[in-house]
Amino acid sequence: MAVCDSRLSQAQALAEKYGNASVWDDPQAMLLAVKPDVVSVCSPNRFHYEHTLMALEAGCHVMCEKPPAMTPEQAWEMCDTARKLGKVLAYDFHHRLRSIRNSCVNR
Repeated sequence: MAVCDSRLSQAQALAEKYGNASVWDDPQAMLLAVKPDVVSVCSPNRFHYEHTLMALEAGCHVMCEKPPAMTPEQAWEMCDTARKLGKVLAYDFHHRLRSIRNSCVNR
């Protein structure tokens, strides 16, 4: 397991919390050294496209937080790249508040 954050202190804190993780501040270096099977992209939204493509091209399956990308074109390119490389690309859309919203709307 590896943790990567542009703020190395944040990566170290997370690694200590969950244990047994290498710590990185450079995603490309981490991907090359660790060679993970799966990557969770939870960087700031503006980096989702870059980090997702980087991970896919490194041979990883990717779980990306929402929003997938900053433009529809970027999102489609991410999807096309995953398909072309035979990798799974999933997005983490939370529906935990949907029942509350539906209760309010349907009153």
